[in-house]
Amino acid sequence: MTGGQSGRIIGRDNAGRVVSFSSPIIGYRDRSDQPWPRILQLIAAVTLIYAAARVGQKISEGWFLWDQRRSGPSFVVCGLPGAITLLTQIAVGLLVILGAIQLLRNRSQRLLLIGQWAMVVLWLLVFFAGWIIQRQGPTLSYLFDSVFDTFYSNVFPIMVILILRVHRLRQQMEPQLQIATDAPQQVVGPWPRLLKIISIMMLLFSLMQVVGVGRYINRLMRLPESPNSSDDTDTRTIVESIGIGIIVVTGVVDVFVAGGALRLYRRREARLLIIGLWLWLLVWAAGVLQYIFEYWPVNNVIASMQLLNRAEFATFPALVLLILREYAGHSGLPRNPLRLFVRWLID
Repeated sequence: MTGGQSGRIIGRDNAGRVVSFSSPIIGYRDRSDQPWPRILQLIAAVTLIYAAARVGQKISEGWFLWDQRRSGPSFVVCGLPGAITLLTQIAVGLLVILGAIQLLRNRSQRLLLIGQWAMVVLWLLVFFAGWIIQRQGPTLSYLFDSVFDTFYSNVFPIMVILILRVHRLRQQMEPQLQIATDAPQQVVGPWPRLLKIISIMMLLFSLMQVVGVGRYINRLMRLPESPNSSDDTDTRTIVESIGIGIIVVTGVVDVFVAGGALRLYRRREARLLIIGLWLWLLVWAAGVLQYIFEYWPVNNVIASMQLLNRAEFATFPALVLLILREYAGHSGLPRNPLRLFVRWLID
């Protein structure tokens, strides 16, 4: 159709109200405000951080296996399968890095998708293999830990796969898709489907976090009290109290994030979830500083592995926050978190 023709669009605005308008319509690919170029850049940049942190962890784990090579036949039985798994995971991580670079340079998604799918499939194979190898059968605690570990290790690759799938479907629809020239992106663009994906994944993420905090508190309450045996007991107690406080605050923030995810799913309002993610990252940063202060002087190698793990862990909420910032930019919401918080309090 030509620009002189018109059509009626019915949808919802950011406040959840039904809106209807009539205006000239054009092909979707002719619009200049498509969010996909920026979203693909964000995915590529965050994926580079995620994959680099994951490869760094596996290399650090490889050093520990390398120290066990002198154990003789027991290394062949126990260490060799682990070494093969680590080498495979490192190779897949490097593949993801190359795919992210390719996406950043020429928007080619094929290599990145192959790497992300390989990560998910490889992790599931390792998960089920470990479950089968257990001689005494999996306990309930082992089952919970395995589910949590599997979810946290695959939530980022699955998120990227789903977003890239939306982009691929959108490209296939473009030749037949015609929209109003002044139709907002929140109504006719990719945002409705993207926001549903983001809200569901963030709801699962925050609920898993809340359950994890509950399990941690339960274990903490069941631990026996240790007698005072050193002069630095007071300092140790203070550091541990700070760590416990950070975990409790994390649980409270996760409840807030879950509420923001529900609001995003029902009304497409992103401000509550954006505030929650800023708070989550602040608490995460406080936890990283506390961990460095507590464990780095003891064993910097293990501390480095844990810091890489925490960096990998934060990539998922960071990617969601960056994408929602783009959505906030299109909808007229302020990108500054302080202004966003002030507007939320006033409204």
